[in-house]
Amino acid sequence: MSSSFAVRGMLAACALLFGAADAWAQGCMKCHGKGTLACTKHPKNAPQVESNVSFCSIVARCALCKGTLRLDCPDCHGKEEEEYKDVLAAQEKRIAEQLEFEKGIAGEPRGRCLTKHFDFTFEVEKLTVGREQLDQHQLLHLYADRIEKLHEMFNEMLGLRDGDHVCKRYRVMVWRNPLDNVEAQTRYTEGGSSGVGKKLLGARGVYTMCRDRNKEPQDDDLHRNLAHNIPHLFLASIFDGVWVGQFKAGWVDEGLSHWFEDKLFGQCTNFCYQEQNTNVSFRGGKWKTPVRGLAEDPKRPSFSETSNKTSDELTTPEHALAFSYVDYLLNLDGTKFPAMVKILKKKRPTREALQEAYGLTMFQFEEDWKKWVLATYSKR
Repeated sequence: MSSSFAVRGMLAACALLFGAADAWAQGCMKCHGKGTLACTKHPKNAPQVESNVSFCSIVARCALCKGTLRLDCPDCHGKEEEEYKDVLAAQEKRIAEQLEFEKGIAGEPRGRCLTKHFDFTFEVEKLTVGREQLDQHQLLHLYADRIEKLHEMFNEMLGLRDGDHVCKRYRVMVWRNPLDNVEAQTRYTEGGSSGVGKKLLGARGVYTMCRDRNKEPQDDDLHRNLAHNIPHLFLASIFDGVWVGQFKAGWVDEGLSHWFEDKLFGQCTNFCYQEQNTNVSFRGGKWKTPVRGLAEDPKRPSFSETSNKTSDELTTPEHALAFSYVDYLLNLDGTKFPAMVKILKKKRPTREALQEAYGLTMFQFEEDWKKWVLATYSKR
């Protein structure tokens, strides 16, 4: 009997003790019971700015909070304290990974973030966006948003899900130092380096480039470069990690990337192969009107001819035609496009892929495409 009273007494004492602790925490003048404090080294809108990434190397350099934007309250133990400890441990792991990433790349801290689908590095120090000049940190988050929206747009347009991508996190790097681009190409693209942008296409999607002030002087120019090149990574990744451009289906590989350029900017100025880069001014990049002219020209390259080339074999006019072929198919039904791609990735010819996915023969397709272009694209 006495032992029962003793147990009850201990339980009552514990209740009083924890109740007092809760009351003490809730009455904390510093954190109001949260157990953590906002780090004063960052602006008040920092949580909102950082909400689109799970890691940002720029805020992670803060000696006080290590980029968590929070500090442990020294006066109490509130409800957020345990969660904060987990966040801090995860952040310290990412900081260690960041230090490893920076080794051998000019020996400087880098602007890098992790989003839902990207490991993204952005080394441009400043750009004017609209009428406002943004610094590197602002640009890092802006471009991270942009490429995430590109991923979302790709999936929505083609009726795909995240699970259709073999690559779960794409690596995209935009450098200001050409030597850093060369080092990144050597590390991440499984081959030699060059002075231009380079991709690794397949299950590990990588794109690394150095901003060329002559080719990408403005924000739109740089954004358009990514809008063209990143869809190449997506297309190669879906289903099986096979790059369709290496087969006789370069029109799909290049056409789709040009389509995203046109969709977002109304202009196509990016080519993935050096022999075409000399022709970036082809009709000023505004292709619908010249393609309309090609549709009426009996001497234009035929669809049969264009659709039987790899990506690096396409001529500049064939790039414009490839864009328009893709434009027409996506207008018919974008959700059938992946089925066609899946067949092409098995090295089967375009005529079979087009027939099975869209129910069209090569002749029917070209005739219907021509009618659609003449009815849709402006003469001027």
